[in-house]
Amino acid sequence: MTDDIQVRRIGADEVDKRLERLADILIDCVANGDSVSFLPPLTRRRALVYWRSIADAVVCNGCALLAAEDGAGQIVGTIQMVPAASENQLHSARVVKVLVERSARRRGIGRRLLSAVSELARKEGKTLLTLSTTTGSAAERLYASEGWQRVGIIPGCVLAPDGTYRSATFFYKHL
Repeated sequence: MTDDIQVRRIGADEVDKRLERLADILIDCVANGDSVSFLPPLTRRRALVYWRSIADAVVCNGCALLAAEDGAGQIVGTIQMVPAASENQLHSARVVKVLVERSARRRGIGRRLLSAVSELARKEGKTLLTLSTTTGSAAERLYASEGWQRVGIIPGCVLAPDGTYRSATFFYKHL
């Protein structure tokens, strides 16, 4: 189902050129209630500011950004890897902002993004990846099904759009 999907690393210049599309995907995910650090309604201005900050982080090697593109070259999903900055954790990185546009879901794109970020991490000498997500979410089921190990749950860790607090589940993966 994902034969037409290509996942590749993109640089800061390309982020700058594709800001509008990246903002569309982030706004779409937030509007869907996905727990990706923002609450709805997410303004276009705020989404663009966020992606500009990611372009800056990419320039400084503070973040690696991978994009899933369809056969027409349109970005339909992203994933980020943030290397640990501490000297005693240089072997590790956090996976953040696994975003797949709603219209592109249920095609294995999330799995492809997770596989690609694991491959990139290995190439960069990382042996440990971590991530977190809202407990009970589709993302939690995806990570568990892809072999990520559940560490635990922190109750009341994430503010939900309805004003309630939800639990977050933390995962790791040894490479």
